[in-house]
Amino acid sequence: MIQNERITEDLLNEVVPLLKKHYNEVGTEGYAISPDRAIYIKSSASGLYACYTLRVVERLVGYLGFWILSHPHYLMNVAQMDLLFIEKEYRGGSAVKLIKFSEIDLKENYNIDVIFQSTSSKRDIGPLFLRLGYKNSDKMFMKEL
Repeated sequence: MIQNERITEDLLNEVVPLLKKHYNEVGTEGYAISPDRAIYIKSSASGLYACYTLRVVERLVGYLGFWILSHPHYLMNVAQMDLLFIEKEYRGGSAVKLIKFSEIDLKENYNIDVIFQSTSSKRDIGPLFLRLGYKNSDKMFMKEL
């Protein structure tokens, strides 16, 4: 089952193990996953974070999150992907269903004009986004200071 869920402490307790699996696959070396729970909870409660979950018999097996922003350059509402992760045994079509569900919900319930998706250099899912009609618009780079 795919649904939009509000971030709570209970949901974060389910999500954090998935985040650890995600960062083991694609994370930046030298950084430990340690989400700021208060920011996620407050942002979700105020409509600034959208969380989509994939559950199999109530067990959380997938997660897609977006930061909801008013873009300062273009005067439009945007959704910036936070992360997408699905347990390996549930991949193979689940990501497409999760993304398509989020697109409909973001448009209808968050008045989103544009969605920005991102991909890791360690596991590039850019071709999936292209198949779903996204355009390649930017590359991201990181430098530790």
